Amino acid sequence: MHHRRIAKRLGISLSEESKKLIDSRLDGFDEDYTHDLWKYDISDFKEVVEWAVGTYGYEGVKYCFLHMLLDTVQERTVSQSTRETSGARISRPIAHKIAFHDSCILIGQIVKDYLGEYYTLWEQIEPELMRHQDELSREMSRLLEVQSQIANVERLKMDNRRAEEMVSRYPRSKGALKKLYIGFVRRLWSKKRGETPKNEWGMQVLEEFKQKLGGMNKEASETVYRDFVDIAKRAGYMPNSSTFS
Repeated sequence: MHHRRIAKRLGISLSEESKKLIDSRLDGFDEDYTHDLWKYDISDFKEVVEWAVGTYGYEGVKYCFLHMLLDTVQERTVSQSTRETSGARISRPIAHKIAFHDSCILIGQIVKDYLGEYYTLWEQIEPELMRHQDELSREMSRLLEVQSQIANVERLKMDNRRAEEMVSRYPRSKGALKKLYIGFVRRLWSKKRGETPKNEWGMQVLEEFKQKLGGMNKEASETVYRDFVDIAKRAGYMPNSSTFS
């Protein structure tokens, strides 16, 4: 696992087994902790840090901080690499460097604010992290998991664009109802191969979304529902001759 490999490179003196046990707690596989628990309950993370220092000493605390940092870098690398603002697109070639730098600042601040008694340990590993930030950020960006997450986000964005094009012909798909129309198309597309027959699936999705139209006035809900029927037919999820009410 990359956490343990990078820890070794940075000179954190822990056995592989010790690092695995710390990873297990921080990843929510041991005890009653949530994965990436520092995002949801800093007191739980502090508990793990206290356990680590009691069990493995200060090297255990350093490894906790490294684990937290690398998970944050991974998440931010995906986010930075897939954002669609003009600035993000321009900076995409160095997205991994930006993610690493920003993550170091964030984790340092979290440690300082909530785990101040261990801040000197963060200060001990931060210079080494910054010295290797180019190679570490590049290594993180090339992780199979990161590449897979980026590909999934890009696929979702492409599907959203396709769905937007599909619903653009319907006047009511503009404005507040745009999200509902796109949601309908994406729901149709969510059918897994080999499960419910396509026509049956189309009827199920229509019924599901018909319930969501209950808050509209009668004329508006009927118009939107007719649009949904037309979309389902055009997408091949209903026979063209079918009529539903």
